[in-house]
Amino acid sequence: EILPPKIMKSHLDATQIEISNTIDEISKKLIKEIDSLEKRYEDKKNNDVLAELEQKKGMAKGLGAAKQALANDPNLFKMSTSKFMKFIIGKNIPDDYFCSPKTTLTCNQIDDIVSDGKKVIVFSKYKTSVMFLQKILKDKKYNIPSVVYHGELDDEERDTVIKKFRFSNDVNVLIGTDAMAEGLNIPEGNYIIHYDLPFHNSTMIQRNGRARRANSTKKHIFVHYMISKNSIDEQMLLKIRKQNNLASNLIDANKNERKILKEVSNS
Repeated sequence: EILPPKIMKSHLDATQIEISNTIDEISKKLIKEIDSLEKRYEDKKNNDVLAELEQKKGMAKGLGAAKQALANDPNLFKMSTSKFMKFIIGKNIPDDYFCSPKTTLTCNQIDDIVSDGKKVIVFSKYKTSVMFLQKILKDKKYNIPSVVYHGELDDEERDTVIKKFRFSNDVNVLIGTDAMAEGLNIPEGNYIIHYDLPFHNSTMIQRNGRARRANSTKKHIFVHYMISKNSIDEQMLLKIRKQNNLASNLIDANKNERKILKEVSNS
């Protein structure tokens, strides 16, 4: 049985707040530039203007990922391959910055679970977050072994990772992207931590379903949502709850009602 999720909230620290202000300033500037370029393109249909417009829209879209990185941990900007993320948004991160309150809360929770002899599965939307969490857990503060699973591993590597987590007494933490949200059988893990929330409730169901298997010996599956207050995390939590409520309502709805509910869910 999957128990109702436990919402674990952390605050934004001073570094995250400074980055948040930077993102807001960039966002406001981009909105003005996009509006201006759209008007110019409507007047002249110039291909150079169109190319610049598409570039600015791409940057604006990238701010969504920046907001999630901000909510997770500022160190993710340092690890980014994007010059925009690394040198513009992440330029003011102190050299001695260790990790965010959310990362600390997540790793402390993992420490409590493995200290009790249990196994835990940790999900994130992004490979960078997965690798970063493994790095922090390796630090002398925690010294917790873990394995990682992401889309860039080949089939043999993926199989090795899952076997280590399932059958080794020395590896009790599996950290992965949504590449492991489907098709895997991991009944040994009865704790699931969502370092960040997926875009859709259906992915959340798939994530939690990795441990809820017919051959599981665990009576309960404990789920934790890690949420940074005053960040995109809270918006994602509201979206997931909305989709979950609509999915529940679909069960009892007639054909016309289901059509309306699906349209609302996708909006």
